[in-house]
Amino acid sequence: NYNGKHSKGGKVIYSDVAIELALILSYVYSLPLRQTEGFMSSLFQMNNLQLTIPDYTTLCRRKKTLDMSKKLRKWNRTENLVFAIDASGLKCSGEKEWTQSQYRRTRRRKFIKIHVGINLNTRHILFNKSTTSRISDISVLPEAINNVADKHTHQRNEAIEYIEEHRKSRWKREFNYHQRALVENLFSRWKTIYGENIRSKSSEAQQTEVTLKSFILNKMTDLGMPEWKRIYFLN
Repeated sequence: NYNGKHSKGGKVIYSDVAIELALILSYVYSLPLRQTEGFMSSLFQMNNLQLTIPDYTTLCRRKKTLDMSKKLRKWNRTENLVFAIDASGLKCSGEKEWTQSQYRRTRRRKFIKIHVGINLNTRHILFNKSTTSRISDISVLPEAINNVADKHTHQRNEAIEYIEEHRKSRWKREFNYHQRALVENLFSRWKTIYGENIRSKSSEAQQTEVTLKSFILNKMTDLGMPEWKRIYFLN
């Protein structure tokens, strides 16, 4: 009841920040939402915090409405960045066992695509988008450029002219084209930490999940990337 008038829907009790925190804990510790609820409850009890915990159904419902458009903007402040984008597939589970037995349907896995763009110098994720498996990589590129790169750059035209004059192999070698492999390494890192499946079913919730997982990886990158040195063995 608001100003004497009845309004539709329930009252929002938990802020978006509280929902994000619960989801981040879920992804970091690989916990289902029901276990995340119990985990947060235990943490609050240990620290004598008299706060209520969003239940797993609230987390599932609110995940679809969170605004993730500015979540990665913190890391997109570098001028003249070297930006690479690639895509990979994640498994999205099919129909439940009861539906299979009831309607005699075979269980099949469907995939979604995640398109991810990174800053090659810092390894931070600057752009991501979850789509169906039918969306081509090139169709997502204009949106990625508009969100991340300089819209008025002439580098692409200059690269085409250089390739026509000196061949593509020389252009790749002189401009370190093979750095794009770093974004492929990102997917290996992603699937090692999070696995090859995505939990969310709706497209809105899938985008939220992908963005929050990207946010977590960027935080891990801020803590430090592994250093390596080549070791030579002498006979």
